Amino acid sequence: AMAQRYHAAGYAVVIDDFYDPASRLREYDDLARAGMMRVLLYPAAQKAHAQNLQRSGPGPLQEYLDDGIRIVYAELGKALDGLQHDGWIVLDTTDDSPAQTVDRLHALAARL
Repeated sequence: AMAQRYHAAGYAVVIDDFYDPASRLREYDDLARAGMMRVLLYPAAQKAHAQNLQRSGPGPLQEYLDDGIRIVYAELGKALDGLQHDGWIVLDTTDDSPAQTVDRLHALAARL
């Protein structure tokens, strides 16, 4: 509901989340019905790992986070075709800088 309110007020809404195979991202279906674009940023697992390590640094939680990335990527890989069929745009951002990803998102939004 909050995302829809901000969208209606003219803001670009970005939600940071990770894939949960139990929900299959169905919690975002209302956003699609409201005309919002749903984009899944999908860098290679190795890049996701490197970015996570850069953000959090090495430490006792690193093994837990690494396992999480492996599990999520295994499940998400099986679900990609279904998500795209449901209207999700999947962007491989492996080779993108953050600025390049933003540029790609702006280009996508301009086409809608």
